Amino acid sequence: MGRTVIVTGAASGMGAATARLFAAAGDHVYVVDRDASGADRMAAELAGTAAVGDVTDSSFCDGVVARA
Repeated sequence: MGRTVIVTGAASGMGAATARLFAAAGDHVYVVDRDASGADRMAAELAGTAAVGDVTDSSFCDGVVARA
């Protein structure tokens, strides 16, 4: 669909499954997670962008949204 989506907790589990669904639909996925290696791995798999940090930090979240 060509959208840009931000998926938190996307390095594993339900977040990774959600990120894969968006990527399969043609969306660019921002893979957000505290697990740097997991986020990098998923971003590479999906041709997306990794963003490593803590979503309880509002300045981190603001930065991800600004880059997306």
